[in-house]
Amino acid sequence: NENRLPELSQVVSLPRITIREKISTIVTSLRRIRSVSFRGLLSPQTNRLEVVVTFLAMLELVKRHIVAAQQDALFGDIQIQTVGELVDDEEIKVEFEE
Repeated sequence: NENRLPELSQVVSLPRITIREKISTIVTSLRRIRSVSFRGLLSPQTNRLEVVVTFLAMLELVKRHIVAAQQDALFGDIQIQTVGELVDDEEIKVEFEE
């Protein structure tokens, strides 16, 4: 049918963001400075989906006892710091292969 609108995925496509990529970003940041704020991981152009994926990556790292997260106030920024030595990225990526 000629009057049919194109599907949304053909008009707008968001860049693909994975939890694995965000885990790698967080670990890379922590290798340099050992502590980072959640907001510090985000840029002003960060969209809502990327915020959610970054948060899920942080939770996965907390669950694996790779980082500790602390929030001092309700709705305050979350401070993330390493717990012991950081593992290799390869060890983290295994579970998130696509």
